[in-house]
Amino acid sequence: NRLWQGLAKKSTLLLISYLVCLFMMLVYYHLVVLDPDQKGHDILQLFALFNYSLVKILGLFTLLTFAYKYLNHQCKYLSTLNDSVYPMYILHQSIIVVSAYLLEPYCLGGLYEPLLLVLLTVSGCILGTEIIRRSVFLRPLFGMKLAKNYSVTLTFIGYGAAFLLVIPLAVEILF
Repeated sequence: NRLWQGLAKKSTLLLISYLVCLFMMLVYYHLVVLDPDQKGHDILQLFALFNYSLVKILGLFTLLTFAYKYLNHQCKYLSTLNDSVYPMYILHQSIIVVSAYLLEPYCLGGLYEPLLLVLLTVSGCILGTEIIRRSVFLRPLFGMKLAKNYSVTLTFIGYGAAFLLVIPLAVEILF
């Protein structure tokens, strides 16, 4: 915790260091890498590799430091967002594949097709998660907690039914 507090105090310096290293990396890329006549000295290439590693490390620490500094507090939507992570993870894979398959015949190009794919995926995930959140039967299938506490008998019956449904799949996978 002291590490993040110390970095949060120096967040501006960390951001400036990251931006300077990123700028140096971009300059090297445009002046040496993209120019076929430039070979670059070994020491320059070594410096560029070191700078590239530094950009990655500084970028990660800068991101985490600003997240610690500005996002480290309670939010009324935090529990809702935490509950939505796993259903969205499950849904997004299928939505991307189906959306890409449906968009492919239209040949929308390299700009509109990805933008539309992202829009369809995000909206489909939000809609699907809201449907799952409101369904008593779908909540446990997508890793969400039950909406209310049920009696011990009903809970036992539910776990037993789930066990009986999973056994054939487990036997098929194992044997």
